[in-house]
Amino acid sequence: MPGRPPVYPKDTVVYRVPITFEIEIIDPNAEEPKQTASIAGGDGA
Repeated sequence: MPGRPPVYPKDTVVYRVPITFEIEIIDPNAEEPKQTASIAGGDGA
């Protein structure tokens, strides 16, 4: 059985960097939310 091939060239420095992201799931069948007056006294327009 041959040896495992190297993924990176010899003496390569690999850094692990955490990545975060957000995903917005849009439901095409969802009803639009109704605009309501805010606590600050807005009329919802």
